[in-house]
Amino acid sequence: MALSPFVPATGAGVSGRGHPHPRETPPVSGQRHPRLDQSGLGDSVQRFYMMGLAESTHKLYACGVRRFMGICSTAGRTPVPADEDTLCHFVATLAVEGLRHRTIKSYMAGVCHLHISEGHGDPFSAGLHRLHYVLRGVKRAEGMAGVTKRERRPVTPDLLRKIKSVWNSRAHEADVVMLGAACCLAYFGFMRIGELTMPTDDGYDASCHLSWGDVMVDDPAPALQE
Repeated sequence: MALSPFVPATGAGVSGRGHPHPRETPPVSGQRHPRLDQSGLGDSVQRFYMMGLAESTHKLYACGVRRFMGICSTAGRTPVPADEDTLCHFVATLAVEGLRHRTIKSYMAGVCHLHISEGHGDPFSAGLHRLHYVLRGVKRAEGMAGVTKRERRPVTPDLLRKIKSVWNSRAHEADVVMLGAACCLAYFGFMRIGELTMPTDDGYDASCHLSWGDVMVDDPAPALQE
């Protein structure tokens, strides 16, 4: 039987199927990969990990984590790693306090990030069916209570002047002056209401909401101008 002209006549360098072995490139003398300085690699990993979320998201998650840790401490439950009973208790407590379903979901995202940061993985990826129904119940309860989205009128310059005329008549009241300053700040800073207010009276968190320490006055006697 004649051999194919594409197959060597000898068996040297031929695989079991009759195909030539790929040539191995001999190492070049003195060629080495540069060694990576790993002395500060841990800090770099942490820095990039923190940069994976926006600063505003970090603040929102921090609010949720603080509420979660507080509720677990009061109930005597282990926060990390949290079991399904603890997560259901957390959701139900927030709902009873009046937090909306959307806010609860944001707080739960913070709890998830806490577990991932501690090396426990996503606690909500284990098929927590009871927690799923609790969240659905919270959302349905909002609808049964008649919670509807109110129409929000845009604040125009004309409307802002009308508001200003009201607070000017009560300029001797510190709360009214503060409200006027907040309205001007929100208007000219293109801010949303959630960046100045909080959902409940007991939900204030200095790391997320504005406080007196965030205010600086350049003029000791500022005057509002038209």
